Amino acid sequence: MWTSVRRDASASVEGSDPIGGAMTAPAGMPPATVRMMSANVLSIANGRHDQCVDDAVHVRLDDALMTAPIRLSGRWRWVEMTNARIIGPTVDGPMVECAALRMRSAHLVGDVRCDDLQLCPNSTIRGNVSVAESPCSFSMEGKIDGELSHFGNDTIDGQVRTLKLLQRGSSPFPVYLGPRAVVGTLIAPAGAIVGMHPQAQLDSCPAGVRIMSLDKARREFDRLFPPQPEAE
Repeated sequence: MWTSVRRDASASVEGSDPIGGAMTAPAGMPPATVRMMSANVLSIANGRHDQCVDDAVHVRLDDALMTAPIRLSGRWRWVEMTNARIIGPTVDGPMVECAALRMRSAHLVGDVRCDDLQLCPNSTIRGNVSVAESPCSFSMEGKIDGELSHFGNDTIDGQVRTLKLLQRGSSPFPVYLGPRAVVGTLIAPAGAIVGMHPQAQLDSCPAGVRIMSLDKARREFDRLFPPQPEAE
C-alpha cells in the first residue's frame, strides 16, 4: 500500500527525459588530451577518450567525452567532471566506481558506485547510484534518472526518480528533502523519517514512513542518535 504525498504533480520526474540530446556522442570529436598532471592525477581534456581507466589515480575530465568505464582502485580516489560526459556501451558493473564523484555541468550514462557524491545543478546521471554509509561531503542538487541508494542523514535538493533509503542498525537515519527536491518514489523501511521543505515534492512512499518538517526531523535525529561521549 502506498501513501501519496504529492506536492506538485507537474514537477514529477516520472516519465521525464532530464538529459535529452546531451547523452549522444557527437561524431568527429577529436581525441582528448591525456596527461598526468601530477604523480596521481590523470587529466582527460578537450576531446574524446575511448579507453577505460582502472588504475589507482584521480581522474579529471574537462570538456571531454569518456566512452569507457572509470573504475579506480585504492582509497580516496576521486573522479571530477566539469563540462564533461561519460557515455559508454552497456557494461557489466558500474560505469564509474570511485571514492568520490564530483560533477559540475556534467552528464553520465551508467551505474555509479561511490563513497561520496557531489552532483551540482545542471548535472545528470542516467543510471543507478549507490552511495556508501557515511559520505563526507554529500551534495545532490542535480538529477538522477534512476535509483539512488543512500543511508540518509543528508539533504536531497535535486531530482531523483527513486530514492532507496538503506538501514544499518536498529533505526534508519532520516533523509531531508530541500526546497528543490523532486522524488518520484521513496523505498524505505517502516518508521523511516523524511523531513520535507514545504516546496519539496515526494510523489509516493510506503505506509509507515513518517513525514515531517525539516526542523522536526532534525530534532528526531538528535533524539534517536544522541552524540556519544568521547572515550577517555
